[in-house]
Amino acid sequence: MKRTTIYLFIVLVGAGVTACSSFFPSKWKSNTTAVENSQSGVGSIDSLVFPYREGLKDEMNEVIGYCPQDLGKARPCSP
Repeated sequence: MKRTTIYLFIVLVGAGVTACSSFFPSKWKSNTTAVENSQSGVGSIDSLVFPYREGLKDEMNEVIGYCPQDLGKARPCSP
């Protein structure tokens, strides 16, 4: 039991020491990507999304409820 306690203590101290250590990378690399103002891929994306857009537009424009009272924001209480 005493030996297990000592091993556990050593493992916990070792984990604590490694968790508090700082790591600084010696070399940084970065890549630069040029952004162009062209819209060459817009047509292909638009043709891919178009069938879903029409179906979603029909669902989102459907009226699901009606409230006869105006729901304005006020303090301290709002309807």
